[in-house]
Amino acid sequence: MNTLIKLITLITFLIMTKYAFTATSGSIILRGNVPRVLSVSIVSNGSTSLDLGSTQNDLIIGYVNSLSNSSLGYKITFDSLNNGKLLNGTAFVAYSLKYDSTLLDLNGLSEINKSVIGLESKPLKISYIGVDLESIEAGDYEDVVTVSVVAN
Repeated sequence: MNTLIKLITLITFLIMTKYAFTATSGSIILRGNVPRVLSVSIVSNGSTSLDLGSTQNDLIIGYVNSLSNSSLGYKITFDSLNNGKLLNGTAFVAYSLKYDSTLLDLNGLSEINKSVIGLESKPLKISYIGVDLESIEAGDYEDVVTVSVVAN
């Protein structure tokens, strides 16, 4: 019985070996992976200290740099802490922002859909009406705008 099992195993091996070496071509699968890249940065041009006594229209305050290698696209979001107001206690100066030429809604989360692969740099522009500096409370007026990037 033991000899019979050995003989069957040998015959099976010989048959499989014969067919394993009779092919005229072969193939190999080569595969690599490129991880998703998605980032955003803000580069100020030094105009973040604003002259509130002068009206500004589309003053470039910096550039939004976004980088992506995904064909699925992404969203850039803008979120104003004070809903589009430079605050000093209860006193404020209202302002608007544009990303490139798109007016942002600063009363909530503003989203811009993007589908660019690679690096893109777009200006961030502020507009506001200058105030009479003698009739507004003295002090620092500020807001924080958070810019984020989210994959689609």
